[in-house]
Amino acid sequence: LCKSVESILIASQRILFIDPYFKPWRNKWIETLERFISCATNKRTPILEYHLKIEDKDYIESDKGKEQFEQECNNNLKKLLPHGRRLTVFRWNVKDHCGELFHDRYVISEYGGVLFTVGLDSRGEGKTTRVVRLTENSRQKCWDSFQKESQLYEYVDKVEVIG
Repeated sequence: LCKSVESILIASQRILFIDPYFKPWRNKWIETLERFISCATNKRTPILEYHLKIEDKDYIESDKGKEQFEQECNNNLKKLLPHGRRLTVFRWNVKDHCGELFHDRYVISEYGGVLFTVGLDSRGEGKTTRVVRLTENSRQKCWDSFQKESQLYEYVDKVEVIG
């Protein structure tokens, strides 16, 4: 996966990793994210963001759930970051009226983006996914969807992880 977005990771100042099903405590996502971060932060300090969908009611119905999620992010993601580098993990809900599913997975930046047909996780040796380069119009629509004023998704909260 990293090879297919390497040029975006190397050139960009702000990179959004988008996988609605990302779990910071599951190794299959950690392996891939570690490679993305290593490539993106080699002699550079880009802004790194991970966007996911809230699925687990345990993590949204109480302050304790938010604290648990924050602890999981810090326990598992901090070690992936070079010293002083930051990764912000954003959580979103789908707005009821939008009719849009939050299902696709992307790596996007101010310079371009790609869609992956399966998650941003390692699926094992020999497994493949289709990688689709986004048109500028599609990239901008996706980018706009993950800003706080989004028309499609409702911003819930964020966790700042610093290496």
